[in-house]
Amino acid sequence: MKKSGLIFAVLIIFQLYFLCDFAEGKAKALSAEELAKVEENVDSLVKKVYASSLFAPEDAEKLVDTRTKLDEAMSANIKDPVYARLFFDVGYICKEREYVDESIRYFKLVNEKFPDTPYAARAVNELNKLGVNPLNDGEENEEE
Repeated sequence: MKKSGLIFAVLIIFQLYFLCDFAEGKAKALSAEELAKVEENVDSLVKKVYASSLFAPEDAEKLVDTRTKLDEAMSANIKDPVYARLFFDVGYICKEREYVDESIRYFKLVNEKFPDTPYAARAVNELNKLGVNPLNDGEENEEE
């Protein structure tokens, strides 16, 4: 009985610690280990998209996990250009999986946060293909 009370107390303290970090708005970039795992997941999913392979349930889980980790890191002051590739690739995967709104969000993020990388130009190109003006907030390009 004492062990379960101790475990319960530890869980409460653990949750409070992370809730306090969240409430204070502390955004953190991914650790080296997390970044390596995200890169591995993105690389394997991109290969499947390029090969027109079907996604297994594990692949959908990888995509959700990867997007969650990147979304958490998004609000941090990330300058590492490796994030430009990851955000672009996740946007591309989302586009190919027909998650258009999510892909637009990732492509715009690449263009805004990493304008000096080659991925920014590629993101603008993808936004144009989707009919979105990269200079405006989600407005579609007018057909002439």
